[in-house]
Amino acid sequence: MLSKHDRPVTTTQTDSPQPNQYRLPPLVLAWGPVLLLWTLLLLLNPVGYIGGGSDDGRYLEAAQCVVDHAGWCVPETHWAARWPVVLPLAGAIALLGETRLAVGLASAPWAIAAILLLTTLVYRWKGRLAALLAGGVLVLTPVFTLRSLSPSADLPELTFLLGGWLAAQQRRPLLSGLLFGLAIATRETAAVALVTLPMAWLLWRPRPARLPVGMVGLALPLLVEGLVHAATAGDALLRVRLALGHTGIPSSELATGVDHRVPLFNMELVRHWRPATDIHVHWLLDPLLNLLASPLCGIVLVAALGLVTIRGRESYALVKLLALGSAAIALLLIFVLAIDPKPRMFLVVIAAAAAIVGIDCAERLCAHQRLLPMVLLVLIAVKGVAVVADQPNILMAEQVAARWITTSRPALTTDANTKSHFALVPEARVLAVGDGVPRMVLEVGACNAAAGESRDVRAPDRAWVAGICKTGFFLTRRERLSLCLYR
Repeated sequence: MLSKHDRPVTTTQTDSPQPNQYRLPPLVLAWGPVLLLWTLLLLLNPVGYIGGGSDDGRYLEAAQCVVDHAGWCVPETHWAARWPVVLPLAGAIALLGETRLAVGLASAPWAIAAILLLTTLVYRWKGRLAALLAGGVLVLTPVFTLRSLSPSADLPELTFLLGGWLAAQQRRPLLSGLLFGLAIATRETAAVALVTLPMAWLLWRPRPARLPVGMVGLALPLLVEGLVHAATAGDALLRVRLALGHTGIPSSELATGVDHRVPLFNMELVRHWRPATDIHVHWLLDPLLNLLASPLCGIVLVAALGLVTIRGRESYALVKLLALGSAAIALLLIFVLAIDPKPRMFLVVIAAAAAIVGIDCAERLCAHQRLLPMVLLVLIAVKGVAVVADQPNILMAEQVAARWITTSRPALTTDANTKSHFALVPEARVLAVGDGVPRMVLEVGACNAAAGESRDVRAPDRAWVAGICKTGFFLTRRERLSLCLYR
C-alpha cells in the first residue's frame, strides 16, 4: 500500500488557471529550465563525435554501410547489430551527408527524450520541484551531456527504459513491453534493468492479467529482428552470437587484449578490465570504487548513496526501490554480464541516482532544511560544469588537419586511428593509411622530436577552469593533444 509520500501527484483546484489567465502546465515548467541548462552545457563544449577506436566511430561505420547498401547491411559486429542506433544515424547521413550536423541531429533527440521522460516520471511521483532538480542533476552529470551529440547505444537504451517504466506506471502494458524490447534490441545489457519490475510490482500492484500483454510487447521487436537476420544472414540468432563474441575483438580497455570465452559470469574478464580512474584495491571492489570516483558521474552516485544512507529506514518506498534497483542493476552488469565498468554503461543507474537526489533535495527544501540540499546541488553543478568545460574535443584538430591536407604536396598518409578521428572532415577522406611520409597523426601528449610541424589542438584552458583545477578536487590536469606532421 502506498504511503502518502508515494502517491502520484494530482492537480488541485488551486492549480487551475483563473479566467483570462494563461499558465504553462507545471510539467512544462520543469522541462524548460532543464532543457535550457542542457543546451548551455552543450554550447560550453560541444564535444560530439570522437572516433579513433571509440564506439561512436563503430556506429558511424555501420551507418555508412547501411547507406552504401541502400537500406540494410548485414552486421558483422555487435555495434552494427544495434539497429535502433544505426538506422536513425544512417537516415541522417543519407539526407545530410557524413557531417557533424547529421551525427548531432541523429544523437541529440535521444538525450532530449531521456530528459523529458525522467522529469515526467519524477513529476508524477513527487511533483514539479523534484522533477526540476532530478532533471538538472542528470544533465549536470558529465557522462550524460558529453554523449548527447555522439552516436551511442547509451542514451537510446536509457530512453527506451525510461519510456517503458513510464508506460508501465500509466497501465499501458503493450507499449511498456514494446519499449523494453526496443531497449534490449538497442543493447543487450538493458535486459538486466527488468530486475526492477518485480520490485515495482510490490509498490504499484498492477493487475496480473497485464503481464502476458507486456510479454508480447517485449518479444515483438526481438522476434522481428530475428526474422530479418534469418532472411538476410541465415542466422536468426546472429545478434546473440555477435554479442557473446564481443570480448574477442581486441580492446585497449582489456588488459589481456581479447578473451574468447563467453562473457557471462566470467570473473577473469571482470578482473582484467582496466579501471576507469586507475584505482586498484581489489578486483571485486575496483569497478564500484572507480565508478564512485569517476569525474564523469561519481559525485552524483555518492550524493544519492549518502542521502539514502542518511535517511535509512525513513526513506520513502519509492527511493528504496530506486536505490535497490540501481544496486541490483550495477551488480548484474559488472559480475554477471562482465561488461567493461565505464560510467557510460551505467546511465540507468545514474538516472536513478539523479531522481533520488532530486526527490530528497526537494523534500528537504520544502521542509526548510536548506543547507544540505544547497551544498549538494552547488557541488554537483560546479563539478559538472567544470568537467564538461574541460573535456577535450577535436574540433580545433579538424580545422588544422583540413588545412594541412589541402596544402600538402605530395598527399599525406596517416594511421587508421587518426583517420577515424577525422571521419567527419571531407578533406580527410582522401588520406591513405600507411607509414609513408609526409604523415599526419593525432597523438596524446607532445609530438615526437622528429615532427616537422606540430599543433596543440586542445581548446585553450579557461582561467576559471584552471582555478578549479588547483583545488585538486574537481579536476585533474589533462594531457596535451597534438596533431603532428612528419616529413
